[in-house]
Amino acid sequence: MLESKILSEDLNLAIREGFTTENTDQWFTEAGFSILHSFLQKGAHGDGLSSVLTQVVDLPLSESEPDNLALANGFVDVLLDHKVDVNYAEGKLLQTAAAACNSFLVKRLLEKKPNTESISRSFYRIFDNPASEDEALELINMFTEYADGETRLDVIYTPPESIPLLFLAVQQHPRSIRVIKALLDAGYYYDQMMPYKVMEDLEEEPVTLMMWALLQPQKKVSSGIIQMLIETGAKVNFESRISQSTPLMLAIRNRRPDVVKMLLLEGAEVDVCDVKGNTPLTLSTEIGGDTAIKMMSNLLAAGASRNDGSLHNSARELNLAACQVLVQYGHEPDFPSTLHEGRSALGELCRHCADSGELTAARQKLMERVINFLIEAGSDITLRSEGKSVLLLALESRDPVVTSRTLLKAGMWKHINKKFNHFSDGKMTYSPTMYVTHVLPKSDHKEALIKLLRANRADDVYYANMGPQPEGAVGMPEDVEMQERNRRARLDRINLEQEDHVLSIARNQELATVQAQIWSTQAELEDSRRKRVQQDELVALNERARAEEDLFAAAMRRKRNERSADLEHQAALTEASITRARALELAESEVTMARQGMMLEWEKQMATEKVDHAKALSAIRVAEREDVDRMDRDQEERFRARLAEQRRLVDGQNQLASQLAGAGVNGRRQVGYITGEIN
Repeated sequence: MLESKILSEDLNLAIREGFTTENTDQWFTEAGFSILHSFLQKGAHGDGLSSVLTQVVDLPLSESEPDNLALANGFVDVLLDHKVDVNYAEGKLLQTAAAACNSFLVKRLLEKKPNTESISRSFYRIFDNPASEDEALELINMFTEYADGETRLDVIYTPPESIPLLFLAVQQHPRSIRVIKALLDAGYYYDQMMPYKVMEDLEEEPVTLMMWALLQPQKKVSSGIIQMLIETGAKVNFESRISQSTPLMLAIRNRRPDVVKMLLLEGAEVDVCDVKGNTPLTLSTEIGGDTAIKMMSNLLAAGASRNDGSLHNSARELNLAACQVLVQYGHEPDFPSTLHEGRSALGELCRHCADSGELTAARQKLMERVINFLIEAGSDITLRSEGKSVLLLALESRDPVVTSRTLLKAGMWKHINKKFNHFSDGKMTYSPTMYVTHVLPKSDHKEALIKLLRANRADDVYYANMGPQPEGAVGMPEDVEMQERNRRARLDRINLEQEDHVLSIARNQELATVQAQIWSTQAELEDSRRKRVQQDELVALNERARAEEDLFAAAMRRKRNERSADLEHQAALTEASITRARALELAESEVTMARQGMMLEWEKQMATEKVDHAKALSAIRVAEREDVDRMDRDQEERFRARLAEQRRLVDGQNQLASQLAGAGVNGRRQVGYITGEIN
């Protein structure tokens, strides 16, 4: 089959499908090499060859496998002798060779004339893995010296989501001046920037290469590289956007006096402050030791401004030499530093000198020397910060016993009972002893502090500025004490008046009780009298009622007798009337009987006449009835005719109403009609 003629496209397809990553152990053999060689002799070309070469370069081979290394070199040689696309997959082959620091393969691939993108991408890969300085320089020179017409290394190119190249180079070769110089000579910008966190409590912000190098821990980047960046033109006064830090501040913070001197010689600004208000001088004083003295001297010689809190930091760190230098350069010990909440240098020492470590005997002696120096330099021990003297600040120190004892020994014992050592919160005033007792939180130092203060002849002062004094008030001023005596006298007087008032109220209550008892007895007697009067009145009323009843009964009896006499008289009259009536009735009955007989005769005659008349009348009525029946029939016929006419009239009216409802007469509707009798 290999001797027959095969299209180059088919050969390329066979290589892509046969020489894959999944079956590397099958084709990465002598037989596989022979097959690939045969394909190449048949004219195979295209991306399949580039894919195979990329896989061979990516194989994890070591010098302990000489046969595999020889086989891999054979693959590389035979593929490079043919048409390999060096720009395959964005120059992946060249990128892999650069990442492996394989200068031989890089040189061979560069002979294939890659494009600018492949060169620029591959150049970044030089710093993917650790390599020696010489290997890195050899590769850098290969890429930077390569040129094919307009095709050359693009020093501006940065791959997506990658940091600038100089940062990678410094990260891999932090002490190689030659590597960084080669890149700078190639045209890479010395002030490249990338986001980085300058302060732990702030977010990331853009920093220059020099600032980033200074921020690396343990002085990882050599001073030679930083000096080269400065000499190349790096901005020595660049200020970060958020923390407002400068390279000088970072060099001081990372204890690099040689870099500080370089920056100052290049004109670095010394009178700047970061977002927290720290100047280069204050940062140097926070370090302490000889390194701080060396940097401070350079900063002061460069014209650093005075009264920036540097003396406060030096005093806090018990750096006597730094304090002496700063005072010599005009720093005032009593300057109210805003970085230290307005405290003086002595106040800052008393409040925070114990924060940096245990106050050993040596540090205690050094503290005493610094305190004495500040006092001799003109520090006013009567100054207060937030209403607290330096002695009260010492009482609030992390190690209050040692700090207070040292301060008292330095001369504060003479002024321990002065008013400036008193503290007032607006309501109460406390001496140092009472400040420890009533203001400071509960701790194990309280008893020792009170004992120390009393040993230095401290008096107790504890009183209210206005109003009544608390229990245990002591050491009051004369005016306050007089006010308190007056107040207590007034209270005693008020108490006596209240007692008299209570006694008066008690007496009045007793009188009121007796008066109430008298009124109660009088009320009972009055009630008893009223009840007796009422009973007498009831008896009189009852007797009068009985007398009236007797009179009424006598009158009723009299009336009954009179009525009985009248009834008897009436009965006699009635009897007489009945007798006369009976006699009259008998007479009348006889007359009536006679009259009735005559009437019967007459009635008989009249009955006969009536019968005759009735018969005649009946005949007349029959005739009248017949006439009435005839008239009724005529009337019924007329009624029926009238009903028929009315029906026809109603039908006509209904038709007319329907017509009027549809069209109307002159646009008006008929809402009804009147019917009448039609004769």
